[in-house]
Amino acid sequence: GLYGEGVIRIHPETKTIRYLNRELRNGNVLSITGKGNVVWLATLGGGTQINFSGEQLTVHNYGSGDGLITDYIYQVFIDSQNRKWFATDGKGVDMLDHAGFHHYQKGLNSKVVYGFAEDCDHAIWVNVQADGIYKFDGTSFLPFGKETPLRDNNINGFSSDQYGNLVVMHDLGIDIYDVKRNKIRYLGDEMGIRDKKANLNAVAKDDHGRIFFGTDGGIIRYAPISDLAITSPVSVINGLNIFDQAIDISGNLIFSHDRNDITLSYLGIWYQNPAALSFQYRLENYDRDWISSRDHSATYSSLPPGNYVFRLRTSDTGDFKDAQEATLQFVVSPPFWRTMWFYVLSTLATVFLIFAYVRYRERKLLEDNKLLEEKVRERTLEIQKKTDEIQAQNEEIQAQSEEIMGFNENLETLVKDRTRELESKNKALEEYAFINAHELRAPVASILGLINLMRTIELKEDEKIYLEHLQRSADKLDAVVNSITRAIEKGDLNV
Repeated sequence: GLYGEGVIRIHPETKTIRYLNRELRNGNVLSITGKGNVVWLATLGGGTQINFSGEQLTVHNYGSGDGLITDYIYQVFIDSQNRKWFATDGKGVDMLDHAGFHHYQKGLNSKVVYGFAEDCDHAIWVNVQADGIYKFDGTSFLPFGKETPLRDNNINGFSSDQYGNLVVMHDLGIDIYDVKRNKIRYLGDEMGIRDKKANLNAVAKDDHGRIFFGTDGGIIRYAPISDLAITSPVSVINGLNIFDQAIDISGNLIFSHDRNDITLSYLGIWYQNPAALSFQYRLENYDRDWISSRDHSATYSSLPPGNYVFRLRTSDTGDFKDAQEATLQFVVSPPFWRTMWFYVLSTLATVFLIFAYVRYRERKLLEDNKLLEEKVRERTLEIQKKTDEIQAQNEEIQAQSEEIMGFNENLETLVKDRTRELESKNKALEEYAFINAHELRAPVASILGLINLMRTIELKEDEKIYLEHLQRSADKLDAVVNSITRAIEKGDLNV
């Protein structure tokens, strides 16, 4: 294919050359494909179909007036169902089948499409300008997943190998996408193809499945040897050190509790791209998750006793989903006080001590119970004795009470008799007081009155002496009567 000058056909057997230009609607040929005796050209004037029959050929040009959405076509692709796909410059994708042309562009961020490839599931993929690859689901296009990214979305060469894997070439090398396993393998410096820039759509496949990419540094041929399932990095654990002392990992790896600073060495075997290898490792029963690293060793300090499995996986793409694993198992033994036999002996000793203590406690409780019963018995007897004494005292008190009641009754009788006697005496005293106040007091008063009258008359000396004696006697009698009256009155008050 020439740019502006049509195409040249070289017969592989006769080496004869035939030049086609005037037969084409446009001589700017961007890509060539074919199937059987049919060749398709992608040009800036549409697509051109050439049918061969020996040396006879028939040319049919398709353009915007024949059903294409545009005349600017980057590539024509024939799939396994014999459908023709047209990559357009800014208008998405056209497809030609027995029913005619169909146009698709839904889902495309950019409508500039460079080329096509068909995977192992017969799904159609498209190469979009500066936007990577998209998968066609029948109605729209889905972008390639971010879980398995391409190294560069500016793709110049796009095809599929004999296993249905997608082969992408860009400025960083070749990316091979395993559709079934959703895994990408990268080829670059180690293959000597980095910085060999491929020309746009300069891609061809031969009958053996080999893919040829035309670059500014020559032609690169990619030939898949086998499926990607057996072409992935191999993980190898090649060393184990304890306190910088190398240990033979082929033996039985059982270490004491104080030999628990462990360094594990590992590597990945991958001749296609060894510089791109990265690792993930995990120590089961210690690490919670996988640890990513590009180092070739992992160190674990002061590991607690336990059973451990060191797991290692390697990848040259950063995708460890289906990566092969290498494992190494080792044991850090616990100290004797954390071993099962020590736990068993400790448990038995504890059970024995508990049993002995329970028995001792039972005996002590029985002895305490007997002693308590004896004390209760003694106390009961003492209480019984006190009760008897109290009962006797009660009986004595009751007898004394009965005696006192008798005394009280006798005293009441005596009091009554004495009261009656006093009442009688009081009555007599009242009568005497009445007599003293009326009958005895009156004569005394009369005598005193007569004495006072006799003092008014003239008397002889001896008569005066008699009158004085009479006066003193009358006064004494009056005093006696008054004292008797006062005594009686005082007795009434005391009563």
